Amino acid sequence: MADPVYHVTFSKSLPYIQKRGLDPLSGSLWQQAGTRERYQDQPSVFSFQDPEEALRWASKMKWEFSDDVSGSSDISIVKLRGGDKWEPDPAAGGPDIGKTSMRSLGLVPSSDILEVMSSNPCHC
Repeated sequence: MADPVYHVTFSKSLPYIQKRGLDPLSGSLWQQAGTRERYQDQPSVFSFQDPEEALRWASKMKWEFSDDVSGSSDISIVKLRGGDKWEPDPAAGGPDIGKTSMRSLGLVPSSDILEVMSSNPCHC
């Protein structure tokens, strides 16, 4: 079996993801600061090969969206089956992205979900 990958998402999105999978046509949350253009050049689903990088990205998301009063800053990490559908993210290695960032240009079916984890180390 191929090594798993780790997708970071808002916890409120989990019911949809667990039912329908991850769709690359869903909008991206991330825009470049100066131009406000999307980072992705093609509709993609992003993940990390390294779970530690996924945790760092989860912390970045939590901080970035912490002002959202709707509670959407609760972040989860979805462990997915790896394989041929994943390719290196062209932005991998950039200062904000991480070295093991991957992308899939196709739908990632819910059957590829191996585990869902909270990004919060403590539920205190």
